[in-house]
Amino acid sequence: MNGPLQNAVIEITEEVKTTKSKYGLVKKIKGKNIKTGQTNTYTLYDKKADGNASKTWTDYPGIGATVSIGFATKEGTPYTQRIIRNFDLDIGNGVKNRVAQSPAPVQNSSVRSNSYVTEPFTESGEDFNRRLGVQDHVNVLLSNPTVYDGSNKVDVLIKLAIEIEDEVNKQLNPSKLRQAVQKHAPSVASPDLPVIQQDEGPSYRMMICRRSNS
Repeated sequence: MNGPLQNAVIEITEEVKTTKSKYGLVKKIKGKNIKTGQTNTYTLYDKKADGNASKTWTDYPGIGATVSIGFATKEGTPYTQRIIRNFDLDIGNGVKNRVAQSPAPVQNSSVRSNSYVTEPFTESGEDFNRRLGVQDHVNVLLSNPTVYDGSNKVDVLIKLAIEIEDEVNKQLNPSKLRQAVQKHAPSVASPDLPVIQQDEGPSYRMMICRRSNS
């Protein structure tokens, strides 16, 4: 007894054999399901049950084709027979192209679970931390009325914030050359650059001052 019609997209990988029976020619093929990767054996006949020519036989595309198939299973034999009822090359090629164009999953190493993302990271941890630092400096400058009174251009404050962040990084992570210069010529390694200081008092007001070389 034949089961209900099922659908799959397969790549035809092998023609096992073609034999002649009382029902006409019978061809056995192997097809790999492109979604699951599983390979199964399928059967097609050159004639339908009523003796007329089978369109499935004439539509058979051959080895190497990726095709959508409709098939029914037949029980009662030592193995399950999968009888192909129709082929559709257009659907098969469409699914094949869509699978080929899909990006490979990228593991998100910053997440503790085994989740996956479809897009790779575009910003390194160092760049992300730098951007956060600059944003913090901008917020401090905007909240300081002695620096920003509403008439200043924000892009000027952003430039100043970047300079502050660069100077912080230089002080906290000095290069070997800078360390040598600081040791032998500290006045050269300590230019007059803006730094942030805190005023004592209940207002806790932030302000920009100039650091002297003395």
